[in-house]
Amino acid sequence: MGRLLEDSWGLPKHVCGGRIIPKSFLRASHRLGCLVARGCGILPGMATGELDNVQVRPVAAGEEIATLKLLLASWAPQEQLAQAQRLWQLARERKVDLAGLLVAKADGRLVGAIWAQLQAGRTAVVWLPRLADGQPSDLGRLLVQSATEFLRSQDVRVAQVLGPERISAETAWFEANGFAYLAELQYLGCNVAKLVAPTDVADLSGKPDSAAVPLRFEVYDEASHARLLATLEATYRDTLDCPALNGVRDLEDVLEGYRATGAFAPERWFLVVADDRDVGCLLLADHADNDQYELVYMGIVPAARGRRFGQLVARFAQSQTQAAGRSRLVLAVDAANEPARKMYEACGFTPWAHRFVWLRQFPAST
Repeated sequence: MGRLLEDSWGLPKHVCGGRIIPKSFLRASHRLGCLVARGCGILPGMATGELDNVQVRPVAAGEEIATLKLLLASWAPQEQLAQAQRLWQLARERKVDLAGLLVAKADGRLVGAIWAQLQAGRTAVVWLPRLADGQPSDLGRLLVQSATEFLRSQDVRVAQVLGPERISAETAWFEANGFAYLAELQYLGCNVAKLVAPTDVADLSGKPDSAAVPLRFEVYDEASHARLLATLEATYRDTLDCPALNGVRDLEDVLEGYRATGAFAPERWFLVVADDRDVGCLLLADHADNDQYELVYMGIVPAARGRRFGQLVARFAQSQTQAAGRSRLVLAVDAANEPARKMYEACGFTPWAHRFVWLRQFPAST
């Protein structure tokens, strides 16, 4: 159920529960060369000379804070600088990759920016471009084109964009550069302190002798890696959660992305077993700074669906969140996946945000 891509600010980052992009950071082996508008050719519909003095290039030393602040223009003014400084510090700690942070300059002035943020598992999240006041719409198109060219130079297989609107000028720019609409994501959360009492989860401890619940939760380790891969692949069959993602990425890349979400610990990953058969998996991540756990991915194999196992797994995830001392459990789900949404609602989850997602695949490098 959660095959998402995480957006960097407050929203879980995966596309459909983690299947796309979990948080992490790849090295960027190439830097994007400087692009001058006139050197890129005239974009369709662009007025001749409109961007003659605009140069799009990678951010230079000393420009990072101002560029990130422009990208955060939708934030409250009093928060923009603090968040830009936070991002810059994460970059200095090599926790985020600024190789794809591109600036548009005109006569030395910062007039636009975009960030193709490289992530684990050969994925990337592209931030919506931001333009300085008074800049032409075609500058946004040029920034998206430049970010797409940057991604072509990297070892990236899948890139995603998350936007607040289904139809907008920004989404048209991305669609013109090969990004296809994927899904609407609904972000859900629950306060486990209010919803889960210890007696409610006493039978969800994962112990083999649990008689009340026909499930066992086995902690993942290297010895069970092949089982997890096989189970993960099986849970994708006939899924209603972003079905267009099936077969898009190698499973090892998917797991690499999952590991990069939050603080990874193998004891927060589980194989779900019933009648001595693997029937599903549950992957959790800790976000201590936000006092929350994230349900990165949960899936049930086709043969075991229809037995309310999903609800039991969600309850177990709530109990794990509570046991870790976190107050909140968050996840994301395809808004079109009505059975999953109803199941989460029955477990006490409520929506708190939504995003629309566009996806582009890139061919394997040769």
